[in-house]
Amino acid sequence: MASARIPLFALVALAAVARLLLIGDESYWFDEIWALRQVRGDFGDVLASLAAEDVHPPLYPILLWAWTRLVGEGEAAVRLLSAIPGTLAVGLLFGIARRLYDQRTAILAAGFLALNGFAVFFSQEARAYAWMLMLALMAWWLLLRWVERPESRGRMAAYVAGGAVLAYIHVFALFTLIAQGLWVLWTQPRLRVRMIVAGALVLALFSPWIPVMLGQVGRVQTGFWIDPLVWTDPGKWLWYWSGYSIPLAVILPFLAIMGARNLGGHGKLVLLWILIPLGVPVFLSVVGEPIFHHKYPIAILGAYALLVARGVQALPRERLLTGAVAALMVFALVREVYLRTDKEQYRELAAAADAAQHSQGAVILTEPGMAPYVTWYSTAPIISVATPQELDAALMGQTHAALVMAHPTRSKLEKLLEDRASD
Repeated sequence: MASARIPLFALVALAAVARLLLIGDESYWFDEIWALRQVRGDFGDVLASLAAEDVHPPLYPILLWAWTRLVGEGEAAVRLLSAIPGTLAVGLLFGIARRLYDQRTAILAAGFLALNGFAVFFSQEARAYAWMLMLALMAWWLLLRWVERPESRGRMAAYVAGGAVLAYIHVFALFTLIAQGLWVLWTQPRLRVRMIVAGALVLALFSPWIPVMLGQVGRVQTGFWIDPLVWTDPGKWLWYWSGYSIPLAVILPFLAIMGARNLGGHGKLVLLWILIPLGVPVFLSVVGEPIFHHKYPIAILGAYALLVARGVQALPRERLLTGAVAALMVFALVREVYLRTDKEQYRELAAAADAAQHSQGAVILTEPGMAPYVTWYSTAPIISVATPQELDAALMGQTHAALVMAHPTRSKLEKLLEDRASD
């Protein structure tokens, strides 16, 4: 056991550095400001907003509500709430891989997760995804502990508690719980009856939220922001999950395929871990309202890392291959996460809006609904405009006006201003 501590601590430290580096460098973007606005009121307001406007379970907003009261609303401090579980996820995957295979697999899998740009990105975002990854890994770890001693009530209770917490973090986490249940029913006859009981207990603990969730599902079915799936999407997903790198999006899936042939007696576990959280929502998105987004199945990263680790071990020149993959991952992490600006830069936009207002006395215009996000950082007077009449009223007596575009796509406001200029 002592021999495992040094690589475990080293990998967790590496993960922490990767997730803390430049964590507050970029502005909050739309989703983060949405989350922070949601928790600015009292606790009852948070729950009311979740029921009326959101489509997610309440655990992360509750955590964020408590966290911001401790640390404030600064970017680095708030995002630390995601960096912590993102770092712990690496340690949990190490423990799972060592339990299933050996220390070499544990080092490779945890190293992959520590340097994965996709995992790092969402460990630096004030949203629930790093928590979903960590809690999914914790649920798998608790389940494997329980399998070792099926008669243990304490281990069963720990799994039930972990499963219930996972269910409350994100609706897609339910697919991980389904995968775990199927694996036990398929491969663990001594645990089948107890697993049915455990599943019923998790459902009972989650039941207070089910009426709210059904209302949220109803809103999604009437229209959601996610685009329909197209045939090119799987290639994009591999690019995301492999760390925002085209070479890695080719190499890592190849290693995962090799790893799938080297899973031994745990193949059903690893494959269900991926196929259920990925396949079920993709199928539902094809036959109904699209609900699949590449960030929602973040819980499969642990299984992806295991497949890659086993694939590396199945090929010759393992150390050379490991070094090459690690170098590509570090390069992609630096280039695509640390040096690239991916978030909407509301902080920089606000600075430009304030400068325009102070130097020219300009009216700052934005589209309806976007003013709360623009004004998160800005002190300039923000006027939302949707019609020619509103535009005329906003510009009355003004010689200059600054246009605020909240998204990189062409906005209705931009077209409205162009049409007015041509009149």
